[in-house]
Amino acid sequence: MVFSDDIALTGYVAERPGMYDTVRFSAASINRYGIGLALDDKPLRDRINGILTEAPADRTWGQIYDRTLGVTPMTPVIPTVEPY
Repeated sequence: MVFSDDIALTGYVAERPGMYDTVRFSAASINRYGIGLALDDKPLRDRINGILTEAPADRTWGQIYDRTLGVTPMTPVIPTVEPY
């Protein structure tokens, strides 16, 4: 049994088709990720937040997900953007 976040599990499943069964637990969806940048760089922060907010709607997020993590039978969970 392997327990991890969707990112790691998707890679395993994509590299070894048919070898794994996956089960998604609600606890796996609590992982939070961040992007580090200078605290006072508001223009860059606003640009990154804009891209991350728009990417799911225009399918960019899904295309990047499939290209970098591989296409798997798992349905990706689109993360919630929490701009500050």
